Amino acid sequence: MLRIYVDERENQSGIPDLLRSYGVAVVLQQLSVGDYILGDGVAVERKSVNDLVNSVFDKRLFDQISRMSQTYALSFLLIEGDLSRIKQITDRWKAIMVQLSL
Repeated sequence: MLRIYVDERENQSGIPDLLRSYGVAVVLQQLSVGDYILGDGVAVERKSVNDLVNSVFDKRLFDQISRMSQTYALSFLLIEGDLSRIKQITDRWKAIMVQLSL
């Protein structure tokens, strides 16, 4: 059975329940790095578009990505939502796009 470690703060997202419905063993715990640990050396950080914008401006995103890449062999940033919303959220959208190289 596939086992995924999920940061307990992700429980409200509904994703752990969805994973369980597919037969995945979900282990909720407070993770120091990443939101999901998919196996040996694989981590995922999940961001909504709003959280992405906020975390770029407060520099939290780059710290999270740096720590994930130092801790895991493979790390992924999963952006949930429509990236075109960035232009609606902030007038500094170009800074976000440059930082993400989009």
